[in-house]
Amino acid sequence: MGVNIIEKDGKEYINEEKVIYKYKCAERSIIFIRIALFILMLTFYFYQLKEFEIFNFDWIILSIICLIIPIWLILKDMKNFYHVGFYLTNKHLITFSGKKVKLSSLYFKRGSGAIGWGRIALSIYENNGFIIYCIEEDNDEFNKLLDSFYHSTNNEKFKINSTTLKHNFFDVELYIKQKFINKET
Repeated sequence: MGVNIIEKDGKEYINEEKVIYKYKCAERSIIFIRIALFILMLTFYFYQLKEFEIFNFDWIILSIICLIIPIWLILKDMKNFYHVGFYLTNKHLITFSGKKVKLSSLYFKRGSGAIGWGRIALSIYENNGFIIYCIEEDNDEFNKLLDSFYHSTNNEKFKINSTTLKHNFFDVELYIKQKFINKET
């Protein structure tokens, strides 16, 4: 699929839309780490199941929960691996793989923890469907990303820098999925 980028006057354009910002989301290798850990976990699980012959209802429910969460994380990582990064224009967010989404139908939420190893992660959704997450690798680049989001959406939530986000770790509002654009621009 891919994206057809045209350069005019030293600027990049996609379908006549000027590219405001290009951001490559890092941590593509995490999918391989998660798959290896998942296989290790499955091996341990089946060994325990065989060794102790545990087949009660509680063990089965716990097993299902413990299998669903890693599979869900691996599926998100696979999407992230596929899309790699994105281009931001005035009207669309276009992934490196070619998925084009109107800014008005985008949502975002802040994340952190295991996926970001103490760094800030920004997850982007189209309505209810996950698109991509970006982890802060470089403070300056991540701040430029937040600034470009602010200038293209006029959303006050993006008028913040990564250092402030790190210090607002317990601000629950940041973890709730929010509209990218509060009103049509």
